[in-house]
Amino acid sequence: MLVINLAPFYGVETKPRWDIAATILAAQSRPGDLVYLSQPISARTMQYYLPTTLRTRLITGGDVDLQRAIKAHAQGHRIWAIFGGGVHTTLIGSMADFRASLTPLGSPSANEQAGERIYIWRFDSVKGQ
Repeated sequence: MLVINLAPFYGVETKPRWDIAATILAAQSRPGDLVYLSQPISARTMQYYLPTTLRTRLITGGDVDLQRAIKAHAQGHRIWAIFGGGVHTTLIGSMADFRASLTPLGSPSANEQAGERIYIWRFDSVKGQ
């Protein structure tokens, strides 16, 4: 009976799946890419799951600065915009507000989801095209 009562609990995602988000970035990122995160705590969590060779290349300390992301995009860099919170934090702002803030980057080239709580948009550079 105990197992039957616990079954719904184990079917629910109890924490954001930053491990999946890190796997997506590790597989698809390339030198020069910039990560823009919805909130600062996400950078620390993402660094934990990224391979050590990518930690300093992708997570640089300016990861919640939209103007930096816009400038880098204009200079020809791909931007990975990631909306999601940390394990013990509540989300700051809504996903709709975060997505609306990305308008200066244009339309995303790719949309991904890591689990149920993390959304990833990739904005390819149009410089030189």
